[in-house]
Amino acid sequence: MNAPSQPGSGTQTSPYLRSMAKVAIEYDAMGGKLPYRNLSISMMLRGALDVSALTIGLQEIVRRQECFRMHFQLDGNEILSLVEEWKETAIEVIDLTHEPPSASLASARADTLRRREIPFTPSAGPLYRFILYKVEGGVYLFSAIVDHLIFDGWSLGIFLEKLSEYYNSALAGVVLHSKDTSLQYSDAALWSSQRLFNGEMSSDLAYWRTQLNGVTSNGIFRKSDTGLALAAMPGENDMVPERRWIKFSEAGSREIVDSSRKSNSSLFVVLLASFAAVLACRCDTDEVVVVTDVANRTNPDFLGIMGKLTNGAVLRLNVRASATFADLLSHASAVTMLALAHQELPFEHATEICLNQGAAFDTVFGLQNFPVGKFPFSNVDAEIIDIDFGFGFTDLNIMFCEGEKTLGALVYLNSAKSNFGYVESLLKQMELIARAGIKSPQSTVSQLLEATST
Repeated sequence: MNAPSQPGSGTQTSPYLRSMAKVAIEYDAMGGKLPYRNLSISMMLRGALDVSALTIGLQEIVRRQECFRMHFQLDGNEILSLVEEWKETAIEVIDLTHEPPSASLASARADTLRRREIPFTPSAGPLYRFILYKVEGGVYLFSAIVDHLIFDGWSLGIFLEKLSEYYNSALAGVVLHSKDTSLQYSDAALWSSQRLFNGEMSSDLAYWRTQLNGVTSNGIFRKSDTGLALAAMPGENDMVPERRWIKFSEAGSREIVDSSRKSNSSLFVVLLASFAAVLACRCDTDEVVVVTDVANRTNPDFLGIMGKLTNGAVLRLNVRASATFADLLSHASAVTMLALAHQELPFEHATEICLNQGAAFDTVFGLQNFPVGKFPFSNVDAEIIDIDFGFGFTDLNIMFCEGEKTLGALVYLNSAKSNFGYVESLLKQMELIARAGIKSPQSTVSQLLEATST
């Protein structure tokens, strides 16, 4: 394995990231800003917070994980990623205690939302912001905002785990090991690039060529960039990105989560099958195609590395009205497992295959891999209250998260705002189908659709 990159030197980026960074830099050069490129997380901290220990924790993360010290340059047609030397990490502290408690929390959340929409410049670092709002005595709001070019959903889980670990160690006076993380993002990216260019992903390419053969623009595939918004939701043609949380009921969430844990079907498969049944009906098609994010850390040595390593995997499901819900679950599970087995091929190759057939992806569907809830900080009650995965490049983006009491979906819709009610009704019917299908797995898709239609 190669040694970590030297500070200030050009380093490897994953094949998928190279195309993303090139688009971002060229777009910025034209004066535009890509929507929803930033990931963010907001966490309430209640108790005897030690700001110095929190700062130490953040500094350790930035020092140990080179993705936080990266920025990008366009050299001709090539993308270079540069890793800077570590510098002390600044955390901006904003004192709002002069406002009434209810007003100060509202001000903190509003400011976080405003800062989340401020794009970073990929050719200059840092590509992250850490802000701590003091809301009232013993109550804080911590926000981390990171450019999607250096971060992904998997990294977010590692970030929270390490932040609590380093915070607790600093608070206890434990001296953290000074040695940098032995493997870095550049090592994982180099490993992936070498496998691609050495032909070790040829079987993946062959699989996706076969899997995506014959994909059409009917239903959720569209030749135009308006996609699902016009195919299933007639209305205004203006593309106005909107973000909204949609939650399942507590009772429905318990039924779906508990049943998935007791059965052979994962929670993701149950949600995917239910979503496919509804979407197939709404789009009047027997085929549903969605893109889902995969961690793309098939090498176990890279599981603890932060950085943009995730990849997109295409799930192509055949939804027959006569199929039972049990059959649909088995089919969704098989499709998902095959996609995961071939997840390393950079998503741009799958996109190229489809574009050559006049098709384009318009729907992203996923399940975040860590619960949204509380994390173990010593003497502090730490609870995630908002999260943003930075999607928005396709027409419909749905990312489910498992909270303490409910399943929630963070939905991004690139369509007219007047059409968002349609998405809410779609997910409502999806919940009803999941609950009914779990209770009666031998019911057919058509029977479930008829029983849950309003």
